[in-house]
Amino acid sequence: MSLNEVLELVRQDKPVVVWNTMNLAVPYVNQTWIYKPTGETIKWLTSLHALVVIGYNDNQIIVSDSLNGKVRYFDRKTFESRYNAFGKRALYY
Repeated sequence: MSLNEVLELVRQDKPVVVWNTMNLAVPYVNQTWIYKPTGETIKWLTSLHALVVIGYNDNQIIVSDSLNGKVRYFDRKTFESRYNAFGKRALYY
C-alpha cells in the first residue's frame, strides 16, 4: 500500500508495521539468484527492518523502533523512498 494509505490508517489510531531499513540506510543488493521455475532473477536487498508507524506530520514519520526500543522521527521523503524500495509492504489489524 502507498505511504499515504499507511498514514490514513495511523490517522485512525491504527499502528501499522512497515518494512523499511535500519536507521533509514540506503538499501543495496547483497545477493541475487535465479528462481528456476520462472527464470526470474531474485534480488535480496539488505538492511531490511520492520518499524511500527505511530504518527506523522508534514515532514516526518514517527515510529516505534524495535532496533533501539525508542520512538524515532524520520524524514518523510527518505522514509517513503526506503519503504517503496521494499515493495510498499505493510501490516495492520
